[in-house]
Amino acid sequence: MFQGDNAVFHFELDDPSNTFAVVSNGRQGEIQLMNPVDREVKEIYVFQVSAVESRTSQQFRSQPSQVLVRVLDKNDNSPVFQKDSYEFDVPRTALRGFQIGQVIATDQDIGLNGLVSYFLQPVPAWDAFTVDKDSGVLSLDRDLALADVGTHVTTVVASDRTALASEIR
Repeated sequence: MFQGDNAVFHFELDDPSNTFAVVSNGRQGEIQLMNPVDREVKEIYVFQVSAVESRTSQQFRSQPSQVLVRVLDKNDNSPVFQKDSYEFDVPRTALRGFQIGQVIATDQDIGLNGLVSYFLQPVPAWDAFTVDKDSGVLSLDRDLALADVGTHVTTVVASDRTALASEIR
């Protein structure tokens, strides 16, 4: 174990991204975040830290240690639909279960934060539509009748499974 002047160090950090800094208290160093990080922009940072004796004339330097920082995901993105609106034609003779079409939304987050669920709003929407919560496939929930001919608008909401949402009509 080092003692006396050989036991006092300062730390030097070589971080090309200028995202991290090291603060030392003489015997220990603490790596601190200097700029915000975002996993969707950059997930992994690699840099090196060296210890340098502070109170000796030669100021011996340690071999650099490589530090790898993996940025964890934060639920900071809402799902985004691939189109601003969707339009589908349905034959008047379509029966219950007929697949009308599919709406697709993606979320840049990963894991549970990026899983997208779909639902109709308001609930209940026009009683002839249903949407698969996992795939976004719109289907008929009942057989169509002559009175159903015309244009019908419904709102599909895409939500990541931790409450951020987007909607499309």
